Amino acid sequence: MDDQTEVVTSRRADRHFEHAGPILCASLNGLKLPSFPEYKVSVKYATEHRCGVVVSGPGLSGNISGSDPLKDNRLLLKVKPLDDSKEAAHTAAVVNELSDVMRRILRSHPLNAERQAQGKAIANVVLLRGCGIRIEVCPMPFISIAQILYTSQFKSSWKDLTCVQLLISSPMA
Repeated sequence: MDDQTEVVTSRRADRHFEHAGPILCASLNGLKLPSFPEYKVSVKYATEHRCGVVVSGPGLSGNISGSDPLKDNRLLLKVKPLDDSKEAAHTAAVVNELSDVMRRILRSHPLNAERQAQGKAIANVVLLRGCGIRIEVCPMPFISIAQILYTSQFKSSWKDLTCVQLLISSPMA
């Protein structure tokens, strides 16, 4: 991303990011948001140029847009609420600060100085998209193939089989 114009010149710093990705993600993991100290930020490397970002704390909403312009050579987007709730507006503010803090950390990371010296694109922005919410679910017990086959002989469809699997509370003896 061009820091002066905030134009995302390339949405991928590098497809072969197996070395740099985990290092940069580790530098972002646990970062602090100055205006929102009650929130915890976790960043984990996934694959290639991708990572997962989790923000935990009170009053958050999944009803926000992302910062990813979805194409190269477009302005970085500001995250916006997708409804009129105070939670969505608050979450948008939290995530916009998160984006700013991540950019500051990445901009000054020594690995990016090395990449620039090697003529490689630097990774100075995390494009945030696909916001979701965490829901509480009951733990799912281990279900063996034998249990599924045993249970399935009494059911007429895969939908029924799925429902039966969810109802099993412990492995069959």
